[in-house]
Amino acid sequence: MPKWIIFKEHRRTPLHHRRNGSKYLFIKINQDNVLVSGGDDGSLKFWDWQSGYNFQDIMSQPQPGSIAAENGIFALTFDRSGCRLLSGECDKTIKMWREDENATE
Repeated sequence: MPKWIIFKEHRRTPLHHRRNGSKYLFIKINQDNVLVSGGDDGSLKFWDWQSGYNFQDIMSQPQPGSIAAENGIFALTFDRSGCRLLSGECDKTIKMWREDENATE
């Protein structure tokens, strides 16, 4: 499965997107069967949605000057190619993520 890095009818639900009481708020699936869940604590989890395997976790960092409560994910969507993920976040930022082409796993 590809790794992701920041770039300037559903059969299974990721039940384990909990960390220190966080809840997943949004999920999206691309054409490569990658499901992404976004949490109210700024966490992003990447899953193989058919097997339920969680292959990567990322913590999105709020912009400088934001308070800790502004770290949640409000929205997720993939672009048409499925290669870029856009996240709308509590700190009023929109972040674009892409696959890490140099990942070894």
